[in-house]
Amino acid sequence: VQTCALPILSNEFKLICVKLTQLAKSSFISWTFSVCKLDISKLFNDKSKSWFLPKVEGEDINFYKYEGQLIYGKFNVLEPMGASLSDITPDLIIVPALVIDKSGYRLGYGKGYYDRFLKKISSKIITLSPIFSELIVETLPVDRYDEKIKVIVSDWYF
Repeated sequence: VQTCALPILSNEFKLICVKLTQLAKSSFISWTFSVCKLDISKLFNDKSKSWFLPKVEGEDINFYKYEGQLIYGKFNVLEPMGASLSDITPDLIIVPALVIDKSGYRLGYGKGYYDRFLKKISSKIITLSPIFSELIVETLPVDRYDEKIKVIVSDWYF
């Protein structure tokens, strides 16, 4: 697991995502960063990239191209109205985490949507979770369904 730390003010934490996504041409990104109070909406102003947002469909999470409009979907979370993703491979996937351990295992929101999705994609795609250092722990319980995050981005080294 790679780590990246920027000693910054909490209300500027969103700049981490901006810096990391500058190299990506297409990104899958989660809209739900409620624990971190992370507003990532300004990222979508970068028209040189394609942005894809998650939408819960049954027991799966699928990503749709962001085309400017969001609607409230399952779990009362804003979801994209764009065309369904089919054959686009992202450079980067920003994955939400409530807590993450130093090995890259994360505690998500409890339904396993991201773990199931990450299991299906290429191991060459960068997966990262932005999270405050207070929410990084030594170890978390892990089961066979859990998928590791490759990069942890924090407000401080751990």
